[in-house]
Formats: sequence, structure tokens, C-alpha cells
Amino acid sequence: FASSPLPESRISTAPRVVAIVGGGFCGTVLAIRLLRMNADRPLRIIIVEPRAELGAGVAYATRDYPYPLNVAAGQMSLDPANPGDFLEFACGQGIHADAVDYLPRQVYGEYLRARLAAARAAAPGVEFVHRQARALRLQRATHRTGWELWLDDGRALRADDVVLALGNPPPAPLPGRGAVRANGALVEDPWSLGQTSTRDLHSVLLL
Repeated sequence: FASSPLPESRISTAPRVVAIVGGGFCGTVLAIRLLRMNADRPLRIIIVEPRAELGAGVAYATRDYPYPLNVAAGQMSLDPANPGDFLEFACGQGIHADAVDYLPRQVYGEYLRARLAAARAAAPGVEFVHRQARALRLQRATHRTGWELWLDDGRALRADDVVLALGNPPPAPLPGRGAVRANGALVEDPWSLGQTSTRDLHSVLLL
């Protein structure tokens, strides 16, 4: 998606509609950028995301195990001009952390939502909509420019631009897993380590 302001020729007409499929990190950060770039211009942003919370996605959702970020807090800012932004947010939430600390991933999800809320409040010219649904089909609009996006709640959206921010798919099934799965030793979802926290583990095999 081009990171340039909307053309002046579009300002006097109907708002430009940008549909973002996926409300995880990429979809949320794109929305923040659009809100900041076009704060006073007529624009409609629609995020299609089945989760109630934006910004979490697979990577930053609340889990049953405190997964840490794989980058230190001092290097996780959304704003290159303010590299300490994430760390300042965390400290403002009562978290005692330094720039070299690796904080829980869910804290970063909270950070994304806070910055999205701030960007929305500072963009009076932009309409922001969260459709809590899944996208089923995308096609070129008939007899007009733009796109038609069909959702699993029965609605169809028309948009000038569509961004697919789909994230990572779930892990593919492993061949020959039947015997291991039967005795409960197989953890198929790497984001569910909390299920093994009460086990007396002597060895772990990573595939």
C-alpha cells in the first residue's frame, strides 16, 4: 500500500474506502499509519477481523503462558522518531522494565491498541470501522472501479483498496502423529505451552 497522502482530486468527492483484511500487527499498524497521514482528509478505514480485540493477532494475543517478545523493549517502538515509545507505554502501565528487558507479548498487543485509539482520536476526518467477521471472497467490482469483499455475516463491502494482512496460518499436520497424539504427548499448537506447565517433563523434541 503506497505510503503517500491521498490525491487532492479525491478530497472533494466521497471518502476513499480502504478495507484491511486482518486486524493483527500488520493490519493495525497500517490503520495507524493511514489515520496519521490522512487525519483531516475524508477516508473510511474498515478492518475485517473476527477477534473482538485488534492488534493481538497470533503473535500478541493473551495466552495461557507468558510468551516473551523476541526483541528487547527498547527496540519495539512503532515510531522511528521515538524509539522509547513502547518502553514508555509499558512503564506507564506500572511495569518496571528497562530497554534490555523482554516483556510479555500481550503487553505489546495492549500497546498497539493504545496507539490505535490515540490515532483515531487525532483523526477527525477519518471514519474507522471494525467488522467482526471473516472475509470469504474478494472480487473486482462489476461495472465500477474498486473491489467487493464478501463476509461470513452475510454482508458485502465495497472498497477502493483492499489490503490482505492475513498473518501466519496454523501449523500443518505432521505425518505419523497418530500414536504420539493418542497418549497426549503431542503439542500441536506452539502457542499453547500452558497446557504442559503441570507436567514433569524430562525431555522435549521440537519438530
